[in-house]
Order: sequence, then C-alpha cells, then structure tokens
Amino acid sequence: MGKDGAGQGAWRANLALAVLVAHMALIFYLSSGPPPQAAGFAPDYILHGGEFGILCGLALWAWRTRGATVPKAWLAAFALTVIYGFSDEYHQSFVPGRDASLKDLLWDVIGGLAVGAGTLIWSHLRGAGGEGPAD
Repeated sequence: MGKDGAGQGAWRANLALAVLVAHMALIFYLSSGPPPQAAGFAPDYILHGGEFGILCGLALWAWRTRGATVPKAWLAAFALTVIYGFSDEYHQSFVPGRDASLKDLLWDVIGGLAVGAGTLIWSHLRGAGGEGPAD
C-alpha cells in the first residue's frame, strides 16, 4: 500500500519486536500468580517448554527481521531464552505459592532448544543457508 521495501521491512521488524516483548510480558504476568496446576492446566513441564519455545521462536523472528543470519539469530534467541528463564525462576522465588526450580529452568531451555533446532533444520531444508534477512 505505497510502502517501499525498506518501510515494509522496518514495519515487520517492529511488529516482531512488539510481539516478542508482549510474550515476555505475558510470561511475567503468568509467573506472578498461582501455579497453573491449581487452575487445572497442562503439566508444568509442558507449560514451561511451550512458553519458552514460543519465546525462542519469537526472538528468532525478531532478529531475522533485523537482518541477522540464522546462526547469529539462533544464538541471540537462545541466549535470551536462557537468560529470561533464569529471571523467570528468580522472579517466582518472590511470588507466594511459587518457587524457583532448576527443573523448570531445564524445561525452559529444552523448549528453546526444540524450537531453535527446528528452525535451523527448516532453514537448511529451505536452502536459506543462514544468510540474509528473513523472508
């Protein structure tokens, strides 16, 4: 709609960053309340792996829309996932009824690794070769 390629790319990069930050805020919000099992949700390890897998995927998208190669975006996204997992567990240590858990952090990391590995495989199969910005 009249946007040039650079404008479209900037719009997509800003959207990717906004969605990433919104997901991080959602994780923080969910970690501030009672444990999900009390509400009858899925097992804790599924929730941790899923929410941090999504976090890693969104971070990959955000870095790729800014022109990072797949390997660099993957390293940055995985590092963010691990660091945010640590901060989430630390945050939970202050929430009544919650606690910090290395087991939960492990599931956060596994979720990030699963999505990250899947993205690397997908990129290789697509022939992206790890170069250039995201489509």
